[in-house]
Amino acid sequence: MSERFLIVDDDPTITEALGKIVGALGYEVILHSDPIEAVKETDFDVVLTDFMMPGLSGVELLRSLRNRNTEAVRLLITAANDFKVAMQAVNEGEVFRIISKPWTLQELRTAANQAVDYLRLKRERDRLQRELAQRNAELTQLNATLEQQVTERTSGLLEGMIRALDYRDTETQWHSWRVARCTRRIAEEYGIT
Repeated sequence: MSERFLIVDDDPTITEALGKIVGALGYEVILHSDPIEAVKETDFDVVLTDFMMPGLSGVELLRSLRNRNTEAVRLLITAANDFKVAMQAVNEGEVFRIISKPWTLQELRTAANQAVDYLRLKRERDRLQRELAQRNAELTQLNATLEQQVTERTSGLLEGMIRALDYRDTETQWHSWRVARCTRRIAEEYGIT
C-alpha cells in the first residue's frame, strides 16, 4: 500500500509541481488549490500545505484536518521564517516539519520520505502496543487460571493429609482440628484469606 499525500497550495502551478515530486517518490497524491475544499478530505496519510493561502491559512487547515484524521503527518511550507509562525504551526497544527521557501528538491524529497518513515514507525508502534496489550490480557487470564488451579490442588493436598492423620486416631483428629482453627484465626488477623 502506498501512502497518500494531500497537497494544498493556492497556486495551482506549485500544487502540480509538488504533486509530481511526491508522486515520483512512489506515493499517491491528492491535489487541492483551494484550502476550503481540502478540509473535506479524510483519506490521506501525510498533508503538505502552504502557510499563506486565502480563506484559510495553512495552520488553520492543518488544525481542521487534524480533527478529521488524527494519525496523518503534517508538513508546512512557509516563506515566513518567523518564530511566531513556527510556534503557531507546531502548537496548533502539530506540524511534523516546517519547510522554508524557497525549498530545494532534495529538501522536499527528504521531508516527504521522513514523514512517511515517521508514519510507518507510529503505525508499527501502535500495532506492537495493541499486540502487547492483548498478550498481557492473555497472560493475566492464564495467571488467574493457574493461581486457581494451585489453590484448588493445595487445598486438596492439605485435606488429604488431614484425613490421613485423622485416620490414625481420634486424638490426632482433634489436634488437627484445633490447629486448623488457630491457623485460620491468625490468618484472618493478618488479612489473609
